[in-house]
Amino acid sequence: MNPSSNSQMIGMIIGLVIVAIVFAFRFRQMSKSTPYDPNRAIIYPVILTAMAAAFAYAVKPLGTEWLWIGAAVVVGGGLGWLRASTVTMSVDTGTGRLMAQGSLMAILFLVGLLVIRYVFRYFLTINATAVGIRPLVADVIFVAMAVGLLGARSLEMNIRGRKLLAAHRANPDVITSEAAGV
Repeated sequence: MNPSSNSQMIGMIIGLVIVAIVFAFRFRQMSKSTPYDPNRAIIYPVILTAMAAAFAYAVKPLGTEWLWIGAAVVVGGGLGWLRASTVTMSVDTGTGRLMAQGSLMAILFLVGLLVIRYVFRYFLTINATAVGIRPLVADVIFVAMAVGLLGARSLEMNIRGRKLLAAHRANPDVITSEAAGV
């Protein structure tokens, strides 16, 4: 291994340790039911998409690099849809507000995604030229994956949340996404 690879590996390990510490502190908060506003949930994916477009414009991907970016959006979208499906949604009977609660599975899924991202990024950064991309495009690929992940997560939760609210209005006894069958 060359010194550059060692420093990247150390950076990856430090990043994973920091993520583990943050998740340890946030575990309790992440597993509590919190208000979910479908209208506000789209803000982050839109901002990230604008940032990704600006980043891609600055890097100017070429030829097959666009295929990698497109594949990253699709893979991120699939993973975002799966991640959103692990979130339990309900209606607060007192306020009628939509609520979302991460489960242990959702948290483990997110940790797994981060580990896979770090490992894949390490691999792709080291082997960028071997797979036909420039090293800077590897970063664009991961931003594109995040766009797909957050966009699909928002879309899935918005669809499910709106169906749950409609089911709750039709039958006030229906207060969870499971009870509504969505």
